[in-house]
Amino acid sequence: MVLVPFALGFPSAVLPDPYLNFLTGSLALFTGLINLVFPDTSALIVLVLARQQATSTAAIGLIFSVASLGYIAGSFLSERLLRLLRLRRLIIGSCWLFALLWSFYLFSTGFAALLMITTLLSIVDPIYDITQFSYRAALIPDELQGRVNSAYRLFALSTSPLGYFLAGFLLQVAGARPTILVFLACLLLLASLATWSRALQKAG
Repeated sequence: MVLVPFALGFPSAVLPDPYLNFLTGSLALFTGLINLVFPDTSALIVLVLARQQATSTAAIGLIFSVASLGYIAGSFLSERLLRLLRLRRLIIGSCWLFALLWSFYLFSTGFAALLMITTLLSIVDPIYDITQFSYRAALIPDELQGRVNSAYRLFALSTSPLGYFLAGFLLQVAGARPTILVFLACLLLLASLATWSRALQKAG
């Protein structure tokens, strides 16, 4: 399975309902773009930025430790947000927050800035992830859960190794700032696709 089929929707053999097919395929595309950047690729870039700014090894460890607490906070927060906001607003809002917060890395100077940006991003990540997973689980029939999830994860998780390679290559040949800009472009593309997604508009 390649990018275009997933962008248009899952194969009908996986999920026969046309709308669920289209919505699940759209969410897989969004999640794949997110996994291109988070959490692995972003951790590599944060590490490089921290070393360039002469941040100590202990301080770098603290950045990632506090960020891991952000994932826990985001998980608790997502439950309340799911009760207050519709799927479309949560998905689109999360995607734009990814892009906005990521852009702050361009201006980060020192330990405190890296800590704050990384922690805020780690809060947004589970909010998006839990939102899309909860919605899929609620809509997809039980007998199709395994088949759909395997197809979904095949694409959504396959972009993470690509992100690692791309980040490492760009950091080597171009440096941190151009690398951040390339991934910022990916996140802006993600946010734009989510904003204009017909599948999300229909989901409400």
